[in-house]
Amino acid sequence: MTCYRSKNCELQNLSEELGITDVSFEGAKREAVVDSASASIVRDASKCILCGRCVAACKKTQGLSVLDFQNRGFETT
Repeated sequence: MTCYRSKNCELQNLSEELGITDVSFEGAKREAVVDSASASIVRDASKCILCGRCVAACKKTQGLSVLDFQNRGFETT
């Protein structure tokens, strides 16, 4: 698996633990959009795997529910 973090990544560690060695999906990829509008958070949408952990953490930790998914299917952000 390829990642600029070079094995310092929870997703890479999990894929190694599960024996996933190849990227078997060569289809379309999302456009790399970096949102740096906030002074405290820089979000690179191309790295999102739509796991929902950020949405759950925001809701549970902050109690604000300001993060959520938008659209459906390949258009989900």
